[in-house]
Amino acid sequence: MQSARHYAAAGMLSMESERPHFEGGKAYAAEARVSAGEWGYVKPSLRYWQRLGESTSLALGGMFMRSDGCYPFELQNVSTTTEEKRQNSHISSWQGEANLYHTFADQSQLDVKAYWYWSKRGLPGSVVLYANRSDETMWDEDVFAQATYKRSLAPKWDFVGRLKFAHSWNRYEDPRTEYDGEMQVDIDRQNEWYGSATVGWTPVRSLRIALAQDLFLNTLRTNIPIQNNDALPYPKRLTSLTALSAHYAAGRLKANANLVATLAKERVETIDDPDDRKQLSPTVALTWRLLPEESFYVRAMMKSTFRLPSFNDLYYRRSGNILLRPEKARLFDVGLTWHRSGMGALRYLSVTVDGYYNHVHDKIVAFPSTYIWRMANYGKVQIWGADATLTGEIALARRMDLTVYATYSYQSARNMTDASSQLYKQQLPYTPWHNGNLSATLQTPWVNVGYSLTFCGKRYSLEQNKPEYRVDAYWLHDLTLSREFRLPGKVRLNASLSAMNLFDEQYAVIKYYPMPGRSFRGTVTVRF
Repeated sequence: MQSARHYAAAGMLSMESERPHFEGGKAYAAEARVSAGEWGYVKPSLRYWQRLGESTSLALGGMFMRSDGCYPFELQNVSTTTEEKRQNSHISSWQGEANLYHTFADQSQLDVKAYWYWSKRGLPGSVVLYANRSDETMWDEDVFAQATYKRSLAPKWDFVGRLKFAHSWNRYEDPRTEYDGEMQVDIDRQNEWYGSATVGWTPVRSLRIALAQDLFLNTLRTNIPIQNNDALPYPKRLTSLTALSAHYAAGRLKANANLVATLAKERVETIDDPDDRKQLSPTVALTWRLLPEESFYVRAMMKSTFRLPSFNDLYYRRSGNILLRPEKARLFDVGLTWHRSGMGALRYLSVTVDGYYNHVHDKIVAFPSTYIWRMANYGKVQIWGADATLTGEIALARRMDLTVYATYSYQSARNMTDASSQLYKQQLPYTPWHNGNLSATLQTPWVNVGYSLTFCGKRYSLEQNKPEYRVDAYWLHDLTLSREFRLPGKVRLNASLSAMNLFDEQYAVIKYYPMPGRSFRGTVTVRF
């Protein structure tokens, strides 16, 4: 019962807001939280839930965050190391949302959400030797309203409808950039009107079929001409996504298949209109339980994806490229899953291993250069990779538990466009071969201890994998201590202290952009 956009994506993170829950028959609940840390970091937030009736509830939330961001870092210049401070890294932001949940007499459900976000931030720029100055500033605002309606039409029929309007506004200023004697200010406004309807049918217990139809209209208004063209683009794009999906489960076999049809029409006021885009993208996935009494599964998947370049990719002056072509990919994956619970002190253990191959035509990537980034197509890219995860929960003693979660990924992403080019078989920029993370939480009657490790291997900042373009690997360690206190009136207070980048690793995600070293942060949360 997903939307067609869900099936069309190569990968998607799907999240739902936490629904209100009321303890002890109360008609309301609330949570107040304050976090504070180094470099002027402060983040207060408040959430409130109210029961409006037997079948209606309201959830409200708000947050403010600010930080100076002027953290110290080490600058290496041949044999000399100096202590520097990041400049123009300030940020302030506001966020608010409201959610309304209602269940009708026929058990159909309506969820409505309104969301607003605003931020102002300095853009610190690159650090090349001692050139660390930047006066660039960016403002962002995002607003959306959406509604989801779910209903059972008949014993074997279901319906989900979705509506959404989203607006984003962006302003960019650089006092050092002038046009006809005046500072150049970039302003971009984007709108999206989105509608989706999904109908599901269950003819027999083992088979479910769904048809999803999505329509969305995107518009962009900007005051910045396209690259070196003096014309303003003002594009409009109408996109239709249709997805027919089926799920079959019987015995030890599960099978999923879907077919997505994409049709996009784009009109641009001041330049030639792009060609209409049409594509059919099939997907097939199988899961087989190897042993009837054991949760041990083998999985296989083949998926085709079709990605249209976004308006940001095409029309934003400092990064856009109006010549971008849609990206087409064929994805293949084979994996194993095993999990078991109730093994004495080892309460739960889950292991997954996957190997995959992706063949991509006209891959859309952010192409880095010395001063700015541009969007570009790589004609042919081959990606080989492997993913592994481990999750476990261990009972160490009475009221003492240890939960562990670990992931590891290997990826070889090679440019296979031109065999005669120096870039042939080179790893794509900013794509590490190895990365992973580990998180562990120790729960005790006195204090809870959380530890996390993030690892990112070496990668290269440019297309040529030369030593001078190498970005070094890094290991980040975080530690958190927390404890919950029960106060009178069923009030709960949680206090935590976190150390981020515990060993003060000097690292960069993007070359010449140093990241923060060790910092400390405290958080207090009160739930009523």
